[in-house]
Amino acid sequence: MTVGRASGSWLGAAIVLAVAFGAGLALQPLLPALRVSLCELVAVRRAAVPVPPENATPQETVTAYLRAVAARDDDAIQEMSTPSFLRAHGARGHGCEYQSLTRIRVGAPYPDTVPGFRLGAGVPAEYWVVQVDTGPEPDGPRSYTFLVARDTPTERWRVADFGNG
Repeated sequence: MTVGRASGSWLGAAIVLAVAFGAGLALQPLLPALRVSLCELVAVRRAAVPVPPENATPQETVTAYLRAVAARDDDAIQEMSTPSFLRAHGARGHGCEYQSLTRIRVGAPYPDTVPGFRLGAGVPAEYWVVQVDTGPEPDGPRSYTFLVARDTPTERWRVADFGNG
């Protein structure tokens, strides 16, 4: 009788392994998205990035913001972002899709309008990314304009949006 139970438990284990293997194959295309989602839930900061001082320029703010994304420093990102930016893009998990973000170059700011703020500036930036997994864009250079905003000249500039253009 003991032999019969052992055979049955081996058969059960074999079935469980087969189902798990099949599920793994079925889920394989989803694994990159699941990995990024896990990173967003449990963001592991690579390094602490200093938040620029209150009187930092738009260029310094965008440079520090991109360094914080590269370091996955959500605390610094939150400090340098507007509430509307965090609502639109999430407060955690910035940089999860990047294995690395390097070669940051930030250009001269120019006056721009940012809805909801009295003062705004566009700041062109270029950087190089290597993604965790193949995404919609290949590894390589990125070029975006970051909008920074504030209401008074004594407030800190904060990232309000970004985009191509």
